[in-house]
Amino acid sequence: MRLPIVMNLLIVALIGVVGAYAFIDSWNIRPGFYQVLGADAYPRIVAAILVLLCLAYLISIVSEVMRAPRHTNVEQAGEYADAAEAPILEDVAKSGIYMLIMWILFISYIFFMPVIGYFQATLVFLFLSIFSLSYRYYGISYLVYAAIFSVLIVAALWVVMVYFLGVYLPPGTIFR
Repeated sequence: MRLPIVMNLLIVALIGVVGAYAFIDSWNIRPGFYQVLGADAYPRIVAAILVLLCLAYLISIVSEVMRAPRHTNVEQAGEYADAAEAPILEDVAKSGIYMLIMWILFISYIFFMPVIGYFQATLVFLFLSIFSLSYRYYGISYLVYAAIFSVLIVAALWVVMVYFLGVYLPPGTIFR
């Protein structure tokens, strides 16, 4: 399934606009104390890279369409534009329900993190995402492996956060 090139251009332009907004809004973040790169630098760098990648993609698509032979028939020109597009959205179209499941899990993870806490929400998110992505290939037998991997990853995160980085992550509002 190929999406029209106009849809590709609009989505990439929208992502670029969001990146530009994030770059502009990152100037409102306080830099922090005694840091070479403060808390404001990371979102600014990521947003700038996002905008530059979007611009590079837009330029490549527009130059590809400009190099296309001129057609008098509108249908032939549209077929060439579909063939010339980069496969940025083809993978999204192929993944179908799995992309939807991961978006729902991610939004739920963000919503429940302040409620039940970082580590509890991460454990549930990892378990459900590992199981939902592996169910297609391994079936219900992968349930135990998903639980073991989730617990090991969360335990490793806890050790790194608490002992190595000294980061305090408050519990959720339920466990206070």
